[in-house]
Amino acid sequence: PNDERVLFGKAVALQQTGQLAQAVDYYRKVLARSPRCEEALANLVSIFLPNRDHKAVRRYAKMLAELQPESPVAMEALAALAFEDGDYPAAARYGHRLSELAPERFENWFNLGVAHHKTGDYEKAAHAYTEALALKADSVPAYLNLGAVRQELNSLVAARNCYEKALEMDPCQTGVLWNLALVLEQQG
Repeated sequence: PNDERVLFGKAVALQQTGQLAQAVDYYRKVLARSPRCEEALANLVSIFLPNRDHKAVRRYAKMLAELQPESPVAMEALAALAFEDGDYPAAARYGHRLSELAPERFENWFNLGVAHHKTGDYEKAAHAYTEALALKADSVPAYLNLGAVRQELNSLVAARNCYEKALEMDPCQTGVLWNLALVLEQQG
């Protein structure tokens, strides 16, 4: 009962079998003995994030980020909280760091694009959406968002191309159809 490796193993087993409340208790016991246990902190974040317990996520993600500033788990959790709080500059900072840590992940670039889009930095949003599309060329939402920022930048031909590309993939996208209609109207 005093071996933190055994406690950690028990916590993981409980988490894997869906006994989350008991897993949390065991992870907390591990942290009481070893407050620098990154794995316990990361697992606590992964338990609390889907349950939308923002206070617990923030606590454990910040602790994890202090121990491991390069932790993708901490950055993703803090970015998700920033989005939830409507703090888009913070979401952009975390998103930028994530895109540096894992540039091969579509989600990192897409979310960075959304954060920049929300702050009104359309050039950076366009860059992030373009990077996302380089990784996943069949993403209708990425084409829609890239079209929207290009439309905001008054690059109507580029916006139209994005919307038409999205409609080729899914012709039933009413948001895309509406935005395309607006671009066509602007183009006369």
